[in-house]
Amino acid sequence: MKKIFFTICSLWILNNTYAQTHLGIGFQMIFPTEAYREATNDVGVGGGFNIWVPFAREVPVFFGLDFGYSLMGTNERRINENANIIASNGQVIGTIPINYRIRTNNNFLHTHAGIRVKAPLPMVQPYAEGLIGFNYLYTRTKIFDESPNNSADPDQDTQITASNQLSDFAFSYGAGGGVMLKLGGNIGLDLRVVYLIGNDADYYRDEDIEQWEITLSNPNPNGVPQEAEVEDSFTTSATNVFYANLGLVIAF
Repeated sequence: MKKIFFTICSLWILNNTYAQTHLGIGFQMIFPTEAYREATNDVGVGGGFNIWVPFAREVPVFFGLDFGYSLMGTNERRINENANIIASNGQVIGTIPINYRIRTNNNFLHTHAGIRVKAPLPMVQPYAEGLIGFNYLYTRTKIFDESPNNSADPDQDTQITASNQLSDFAFSYGAGGGVMLKLGGNIGLDLRVVYLIGNDADYYRDEDIEQWEITLSNPNPNGVPQEAEVEDSFTTSATNVFYANLGLVIAF
């Protein structure tokens, strides 16, 4: 009788393990490899999100989508200028301080579809997966107004303009694996590593944007800059990366 009861319980656990959809979110770090590693010493820090849906009941195969973002480098500068009020006779009769904070980020975004095979065990569930999708590398500069007479709510973002200096897509595919550890209820801990092979892409390195000189030109009548001008040469290489993820997963 005990053997029959144990068998029924085991089958019930396995059946529910197979059938559950998994939603994960976590912290990730990206490490360039091979040609990408030779071109840059940048290491990305960010987060990821993924969802995996079972192929069918009692089949430990899942289809999923995996998204991740990492900051590969950042540089921040401040420009403090004065807007002069000049009378008709050429005399300066007043000045208005204009303070800008300019931040440039190198960003690495990856989006992939995948297939995952997971061991249907009750507490510790190792898995392996294959992925195909793309990497998106882009450098973006934002300008924030920090002038003392800025009328914006101090609790709100004071961004006044932004633009991309460079962006590129790269086809990507790879494989990975990990282990889910059940913490309690439908919540588990997800430990995951993935290796992605990425095609060539154009990008700026962290050491590039750290050396940029940013000037403001062509102000509009209100004194707000229309654009931030930057000049530099970019790097082109394959975008192979290894990334590690530590997160939580919810099964439902």
